Amino acid sequence: MVTDSSTGTAVDSVEDEARWYFTGSDPRHEALRRNPYPFFDRLREHAPVLEVTEGKWLVSSYEGVNDLLKDNRWSRVPQMSEADMRLADRVFLRNVASYDSPDHERLRKTVAPAFTAAAVRRRGELIRQLVAEQLDAVRELDGFEFYRDFAFALPVQIICRLLGVPAERQDDFLTWSQIMVEAQEPGVHTAEMLEAADVAAAQCLEFFEELIEEKRRQPDDSLMTMLVEASVAEDSKLSLEEVVAMCVALHVGGHETTANLITSGIYLLANNPEAYRAVQADPSQVPAAIEEMLRFEPPARNSLHRIAPETMELGGQRIEKGSEVYGLICAAGRDPEVYTDPHRFDIARPKNRHLTFGLGMHFCVGAALVRFEANEVFTALAREPRALQVDGDPVWRNSFIIRGLHSLPVSWE
Repeated sequence: MVTDSSTGTAVDSVEDEARWYFTGSDPRHEALRRNPYPFFDRLREHAPVLEVTEGKWLVSSYEGVNDLLKDNRWSRVPQMSEADMRLADRVFLRNVASYDSPDHERLRKTVAPAFTAAAVRRRGELIRQLVAEQLDAVRELDGFEFYRDFAFALPVQIICRLLGVPAERQDDFLTWSQIMVEAQEPGVHTAEMLEAADVAAAQCLEFFEELIEEKRRQPDDSLMTMLVEASVAEDSKLSLEEVVAMCVALHVGGHETTANLITSGIYLLANNPEAYRAVQADPSQVPAAIEEMLRFEPPARNSLHRIAPETMELGGQRIEKGSEVYGLICAAGRDPEVYTDPHRFDIARPKNRHLTFGLGMHFCVGAALVRFEANEVFTALAREPRALQVDGDPVWRNSFIIRGLHSLPVSWE
């Protein structure tokens, strides 16, 4: 037994906590995932690079996560044979984030032009229009569910328009993506969960085969048309599964990350009224506030995953070939060795060098879009005459991969 320094109460060993947190193998893991930060502090102090189960490592210090991400020798390619891959694995994992060189560059150069800062700004009017429409829909409500009624709907519309997914199929696409994401969580999966993921993957493939054929007949300015054209280009030649995997990855990254950032962000502002009043008085502080939100509650907590292509060393630990290493972005963002008073939400924090979007060759291709959408949302909210307040108990997602609120009841002051 060890003692939680924040409460003075006895808890189980850090190793046991880490196993529960990683695998979800004990009912107590739900509390760890709702508020993992006291556990992250214990883990960082006890073993900043810890083998949580055989061949599976957690990295909780800023230095360790930084070293992991900037060293391009670490692999992103899943360690499974073609025969062992289920259909859902192939559809979900054959994207730019799951490839090493040279395939990584082959896929990245196809999609990167659509996500440059200049390309995002060209879509600024559309994004502002959608933000205004979402605000109009909730402005006169006495209370509403912020995640469902506002934060969730907005990025889904934006990413689906970017991809060229018809409005009437957005809900289907969203459902398929969510089912496949759940099947990628570490831990034991039921046969029903895996079968559901394969069914979703098959439906996703069928849908995109039809959409690809449509874009071949009638090309437009959507990212899907860009991918279709790249599928036959000599220097890229994307397969159907790669096109679909890219669309799923962009959808998950484009909607999950932004929706979670917006929801966590308004939760943080509502619980830090001084910061909320500061951005209301001066909306030019919104970009700095967003960077602090990204540090304080990163919307993709542990998705920065690497595999040792050979025996490697990290944080003084020998990591054998084939081992999987998870950089805990939330833990790195609260490391007292890097951040003064790391558990304080401070929108004026200087040199906010968070790792939320990664580093190196796998730096998030959609970072500019996420920042732009968040800036438009929080600038619009800052200009509202009334502030939002939390009006009920928030519900955090029970996930190892994604950090975010599943429910946030709010009302206007």
